[in-house]
Amino acid sequence: MKISFPLVIVTFSIFLTACSTTNIEPALKAVKKNGKYGFVNQQNKVIVPFQYDEEPWFAEDLALVKKDGKSGFINKQGKLVIPLHYDSAWWFSEGLAGVKKDEKWGFINQQGKTVIPFEYDFIGSGFNEGLASVVKDDKWYFINHNNDITVSIEKEYSSVWELNEGLAKVETNGNYGFINRQGKEVIPLIYGYLHNFSEGLAGFIERSYDAKYGFINKQGKVVIEPKYDDVNDFSEGLASVEKNKKYFFIDKQGKIAISNQYDYASSFENGVAMVEKDGEKFHINKLGKRVN
Repeated sequence: MKISFPLVIVTFSIFLTACSTTNIEPALKAVKKNGKYGFVNQQNKVIVPFQYDEEPWFAEDLALVKKDGKSGFINKQGKLVIPLHYDSAWWFSEGLAGVKKDEKWGFINQQGKTVIPFEYDFIGSGFNEGLASVVKDDKWYFINHNNDITVSIEKEYSSVWELNEGLAKVETNGNYGFINRQGKEVIPLIYGYLHNFSEGLAGFIERSYDAKYGFINKQGKVVIEPKYDDVNDFSEGLASVEKNKKYFFIDKQGKIAISNQYDYASSFENGVAMVEKDGEKFHINKLGKRVN
């Protein structure tokens, strides 16, 4: 069985603002200089030197950073609180982060203590909904926080992602579907790509030339027809979608909710969404009005 590490694509800048769950002053922004990442404050003063190889981003108040092939974690003040000891790492989720050392994966807590030993060949995800997907001896499993195997996944998959709303995305040979937390395949692997479920819907794209994105429900039924070039997940009842290189927002019936067109639009969080237009980034509310 060929097992591949699930690919996580993240395209956004890190801002620690009042919109964050923890308000840190002064706010920091990750920036790149001479091929390295560091942090500056709102006055563009360098707070964290330009030393990291990849753009850091925060999860549960700690950011994964990489330097000279090693991974560790910094806090929101830019202090390295978990040393650069690991060959690879995932971000924190449910208080734990998957880390790799000496060709094996385990999990540490936010104090850097190993809580799940380094015994796995891969981890497919961090913890979500109490479980994480892991590989041992060419077989996928779900484990809990106590390192108990809750499910042995019988079918062979190349990748198994985290659970979202009770379902986990799986992939083999470029075909995507979903399994439930018992490891049973509930949506067949017939899609060219799938988003995770959010608010009962998942973005999908079919396996065909010039295919478009739409949304399915948990029964695999198409509820929003595929006609978009890109989609983001539903959040607070709305999803940003792209058509003809412009983003706008739709509701769960597929109706246009915010007709304003942007060069990019993120998902709503706490009533606001970050959008970009003509090179400027700002936030809007659910009426489409600019709020900053």
